[in-house]
Amino acid sequence: MADVVEHLRRLGGFATRRQLLARGVTVDALAAAVRAGRLGRPRRGWYTEAALSDPAFRAVAVGGRLTGLSAIEAMGGWLWNRPERIQVAVARDASRLADRRARHDVDVHWEPDAEAGTAAVVGVADALVRAFLDSDLESAIVAADWALHLQTIDPLDYSRVVGRLPSDLRVFAALADGSSESPLESVTRLRLVLLGFRVVTQQRVGKSGRFDLLVEDVVAIEVDGRIHESTFEADRAKDLAITVEGRHCLRITHRMLRNDWANVVLAIDAALAARRSHRSGVPVLAPPISGTSRYRSPIRA
Repeated sequence: MADVVEHLRRLGGFATRRQLLARGVTVDALAAAVRAGRLGRPRRGWYTEAALSDPAFRAVAVGGRLTGLSAIEAMGGWLWNRPERIQVAVARDASRLADRRARHDVDVHWEPDAEAGTAAVVGVADALVRAFLDSDLESAIVAADWALHLQTIDPLDYSRVVGRLPSDLRVFAALADGSSESPLESVTRLRLVLLGFRVVTQQRVGKSGRFDLLVEDVVAIEVDGRIHESTFEADRAKDLAITVEGRHCLRITHRMLRNDWANVVLAIDAALAARRSHRSGVPVLAPPISGTSRYRSPIRA
């Protein structure tokens, strides 16, 4: 039975009866593994260790593979908003899908079959195309940043992803940046760029430090918001270096991004206004703490 499971894992976690028999697994061994609960059958002729609740199990049961953000999640990629329904790609020439019960909470996309990926998950390029077509922009950019950052996709192949999108989406997909190091950084950068700010990522500070985002060469932003004992002193030293270099430091947390974005923009506005006042020598009143900033996020207020 251990040999059956090992062969299955080498095939990517999902395999057909024909593939397993070709590797020397016997029919009796397959039957025994199923009876013992070591293997499940998502659909006729297919075997896996995955649980019934696993989205990949559901995708294979339907007759396809995970795509979009469902595939990105299965690959271990960054997620900003999890997909509400399982996204499944089915080959256009597929003759038959599973019954309606298997398709509960599943969105089926009929697409050209592709060799990239595994038996249960499409390749990263196909997943990103579907993410931009069907997901919110922030989630799609976060996924693209992850793929570029970890070199799951190279810039040339990503340019092909952008080329496969409708023209109105290409300009947004081109905003992906592989230098981003977290979903929070990706979302913050995207929102600021869409508001018209000039943003630079991973800016150097001091002798050996760096911070996440530089806005208009004035506001230095750190976006993870996590303070650990092991890095507390280093983080405070970084704040001092940022100030010594004549910039304003802001630390943004996950909660601020989710629930208090308007005040984040107000704080950036205030820092920029103070810098303009300092340079001109003319006092400038900071914007009020409450109210509406002159910038409005097209994504989330």
